Amino acid sequence: FLKDKNGNYLTKKIYNKLWILWAEGRVNGDYEAIETPIGRIPRYEDLKEISARELGKDYTKEEYIKVFSIIIEKYLEKMERMTKIFENVKMSIIFNKELEGQIERLKKARAKFGGEIISPFKFLDI
Repeated sequence: FLKDKNGNYLTKKIYNKLWILWAEGRVNGDYEAIETPIGRIPRYEDLKEISARELGKDYTKEEYIKVFSIIIEKYLEKMERMTKIFENVKMSIIFNKELEGQIERLKKARAKFGGEIISPFKFLDI
């Protein structure tokens, strides 16, 4: 449930249904995902189709970009906070490797694509 600079939600509550339907379809093999430095995200075409079918609404590219763009510095700050929180907690090696991996992937994405905000469409060619 992302908010903008002013604290307003980026999407209406009804769009939560999109994410649930996409996740269910993903589990059942109906939808592909886009690999990003922070995990997998829905493809625009899938959300657009689900929105039209289930909500009778047009899901625009602008909405998709607003919700799924990766703000590198925000994620790196989050990873730094998590690293500090868990540095004195015995965590599994897998958790620590994933945390380090996300930091590395975010830095590589910033170097590859430039800028601090990366459109989800940039990750289609990876």
